[in-house]
Amino acid sequence: MNNFKRQKGFSLIEMVIVASIIGMLATTLILNFRAGGRDTALIQVTQQIASDVREAQSMAISAKRYNGLTRCGYGVSFNDARTYKIYVGPDSKSIVCKTENRNFNTGDVVIETVTLLDIQVEITGTFPDIFFEPPNPDTYIDNEGLATRANPAEIVLTNTGGKTKKVLVYPSGLVEIE
Repeated sequence: MNNFKRQKGFSLIEMVIVASIIGMLATTLILNFRAGGRDTALIQVTQQIASDVREAQSMAISAKRYNGLTRCGYGVSFNDARTYKIYVGPDSKSIVCKTENRNFNTGDVVIETVTLLDIQVEITGTFPDIFFEPPNPDTYIDNEGLATRANPAEIVLTNTGGKTKKVLVYPSGLVEIE
């Protein structure tokens, strides 16, 4: 005769081990999810800025008219850590575009002031004005063209986790994300 009864179920030790494993996995997933959200926001904001710079470039290539006037070009200008401006240069009939200052000034018209999509991301420091002059379009960074400037404009973005990404705009007109 067998006096031992078969026990059914799990022991207390087995339950504690399984619960601790599940707790560690859940903690790891939650921490990765939070960090992943910051990284995703950084990527999205970086792509937004690169897209807006390319849009200004595209409007200059097509010599798009603004308010019925042919303009000297389109640009992007730093405003503060959370915003930047997309602007249009002065009317090309009233001035000689090649002799004008291409940095944002009082004669220019702000098309849009863009606020960054996510509060977890900011523009680090400032960036020089980027301006595209039709019809080529010629690219001007801080009022310097390809003949006088070799270095790209850097738009540096940082998230709350300390990670950074850059939008680089070269004097040749190339816009890339680093």
